[in-house]
Amino acid sequence: TYLITVEVKDNGVPSLSTSEVITISVLDANEAPAIDALNAKLRRSVPENSIPGTIVKGGALAAQDPDIQQDIIFSIYDDPLVTLDSKYFNVDGKRGIISVKRNELNYEVKSIYVVYVLCTDSGFPSLQSEVVAITIELSNVNEAPIASFDGAEFSVYENTPVGSNLIMNSLAVYDVDVNDVTFTFTETSNNKMFNVDDNTGRIIVIGDLDYERTNVATLIISTRDSGGLNASGSIVVNILNVNEA
Repeated sequence: TYLITVEVKDNGVPSLSTSEVITISVLDANEAPAIDALNAKLRRSVPENSIPGTIVKGGALAAQDPDIQQDIIFSIYDDPLVTLDSKYFNVDGKRGIISVKRNELNYEVKSIYVVYVLCTDSGFPSLQSEVVAITIELSNVNEAPIASFDGAEFSVYENTPVGSNLIMNSLAVYDVDVNDVTFTFTETSNNKMFNVDDNTGRIIVIGDLDYERTNVATLIISTRDSGGLNASGSIVVNILNVNEA
């Protein structure tokens, strides 16, 4: 509020004048809020494979509004023409906490997401802030290997010499984390005929192969990655007959 004294004077003789105090009230106009720029640049992260509702680490969003005592509501700016990343996350409107929306976060596919957010005040008319980019990094999580060899079938002739490789290459194992893997027999009744090389995964003949005694062997093999996770699979080895004198 401002008080101004206004005086008017004529040019008569004698000159006469009068004055009046005028009150000027400045009316409040709603001004747009703004998301805190330093807060928006904070490092935020979440583990891959997180389930919906998992809170993103790094702190809640913050905003300022020149107009006191107004509510501020945060929201995701989900415009596919700007970014496709926003669809994977939610933001709590009142608290500004970002969380996972979809169980589709895969570090090996995409490790950094850029989410766009804005906030809206409760003034009249309601005003929005500028859209701000938030960077979210995925942290890698070790995942169990897959025993791709499970169900495979091989053949070998009886009387094959001890030390021979049943297969020239390693048993097929898939690990998305590209870890080193080791192999072991976990269960077999034929462990006197075959062994598996811990490091290469090759099946090695270690005993006498006699078609007339045993013509099929089932081997159950476990593979473990360097993070301690494992998977198992079985293979079938057919022992082929050889004509003998």
